[in-house]
Amino acid sequence: MQVELPKAQETQQFEDGFNLEVFLTENWFYLVSFILVVLLVYMQYKRKKS
Repeated sequence: MQVELPKAQETQQFEDGFNLEVFLTENWFYLVSFILVVLLVYMQYKRKKS
């Protein structure tokens, strides 16, 4: 189980504007997985057309 850290700093950053660097650091895994799935579907689609 993860220990909950105080999120005061985090919310402050989001109030100042969307912090892309923090978002990418926390969600890069999902981003990479999503891109891989899209590429896979695209390749299958291309193969079916030709």
